Amino acid sequence: MSNYTKAAKAAKAGREGDARGGTTRGGRTANMKKFVAIAGLLGALCGPGFAQLDFTPPGPNEDFTAWEDIYTRSELKALRSAYAELMRTRFHPLHPGDASRVFGPSLSSAQDWGGPADQQYWPEIDHHPVKLVLPMVGPKNMGVLSIQIVKPEFNHYHRDLHAIGDLGYVRLYYQVDGETMNNAVIYFRVDDRFVPLKSIDDFSKRLEWEKAKFDALNKWLDQHLPIVDLGVLQVSAYSTTRVVLADGSACLIEPRPTPSPTAPELHTIDVFKDMTNRAEKDRSRRTFSFNRPGMPFGFSLDGRLYRFIPTIVPSPENGGR
Repeated sequence: MSNYTKAAKAAKAGREGDARGGTTRGGRTANMKKFVAIAGLLGALCGPGFAQLDFTPPGPNEDFTAWEDIYTRSELKALRSAYAELMRTRFHPLHPGDASRVFGPSLSSAQDWGGPADQQYWPEIDHHPVKLVLPMVGPKNMGVLSIQIVKPEFNHYHRDLHAIGDLGYVRLYYQVDGETMNNAVIYFRVDDRFVPLKSIDDFSKRLEWEKAKFDALNKWLDQHLPIVDLGVLQVSAYSTTRVVLADGSACLIEPRPTPSPTAPELHTIDVFKDMTNRAEKDRSRRTFSFNRPGMPFGFSLDGRLYRFIPTIVPSPENGGR
């Protein structure tokens, strides 16, 4: 029995136990084991530091084996790529103020099935309500940073749950500064057209349902969270690139040192607002890493969202706009 199936069955048993007294998929990889080892060390030094969230199929009518079988289906490749881009360009750039402005106030703890954020330790299984489902291209598991620093006043980690209109919810996980996004998870609301994944034979109809949900989500975001597309930005590998934005302000794109010879294609850049106030400039800073051309990212400045595709210019001359 795979780790995935064990985790999924454990989640189901826990959920049914809750029902008597009172989900996308689990699984671990070698890299996650390494992550857990590091998290354990940090936990010993800093207190509870990392939470690993395992996601399992959402309802009693879903078949765990079917979920495991469909995860690598080629038909999901395009949707998985679109999901990753949606995360990078729409959700990860959000500040708490952006999220409240777009989605409305975060829901109260009484409405949040996750429980108190300060009780989130590794490992944790996401027990979201059966009226909600995670997309098939959603995460199998993810690490959530929540280091308890020696001085608690410096730890502003929080997680917020927001409704996305009538479509579902998004849970946003922030880092210890309380401003920078660490991760996000989307949940779709079940409707009368929902197709539970009872067997592999349900895959095609479920995929159609999810594509329709993603189309509706993108339309909702275009209306409530418009994005300015800067297109492809040529970024100097040796000096700061200045980009003038639509409202007359500007941002600076600063390359990190030349990548290691063992990873020559990996580039890291910092994007921040061009301003004299050092503290505000540092607060606006966002870091992006990429190892292939054509990867879009998003950042937020002054309440406006921007999308761009960085391309490195391997010349000392500034190749930016």
